[in-house]
Amino acid sequence: MRIIAGKFKGRRITPPADNKTTRPVTDRVKEAVFSVLRGHFENVVVADLFAGTGSFGLEAVSRGADTCLFVERDKRMLNVLRGNIDHLDAGPQCLVFPGDVFAAAWQARLPEQAHIIFLDPPYALMRDEQSRRRVFNLMSFISRSLAEDGFMVLRTPAKHLPRDMTIANLDGPETRVYGSTAVHFYVRTKDEP
Repeated sequence: MRIIAGKFKGRRITPPADNKTTRPVTDRVKEAVFSVLRGHFENVVVADLFAGTGSFGLEAVSRGADTCLFVERDKRMLNVLRGNIDHLDAGPQCLVFPGDVFAAAWQARLPEQAHIIFLDPPYALMRDEQSRRRVFNLMSFISRSLAEDGFMVLRTPAKHLPRDMTIANLDGPETRVYGSTAVHFYVRTKDEP
């Protein structure tokens, strides 16, 4: 795994030790996501939820994001995440919250509204209808923390996607499929005048 562009371009980051439970994002998918978001991540606040190794958030920091809040509860992945932040000497721009994404406590750590919120939940959560609904409810709830011109980016397995991916308070998704991975882009629903 590596950083693709920006000030850390070409620098390697540590992948997860167990690829069976954690699915590292490929360079191809990451490049495609950041091509869609081109120009939207410079000098902004980013959140990387279900952060894992921090691949999305660290790429955003490398490309010019001011700050990234990482939320991860798995202790092993937290050690990898912190090691990757230290390896890149990105500590001043990174806030790590060791806790459950479904708990509200991490939201108080956002220094201001986030311009991009990445969500990369375990695929098992997205395959099960009840837990998928829990992820969608979380996205609806945290949409108030999304800047008006920001994006919420959800990564899921490409197979067995539900027909209805609509989420309250968000418009979208615009879905792109890259092999076995689907990436869904949402924007905040505009308030009626």
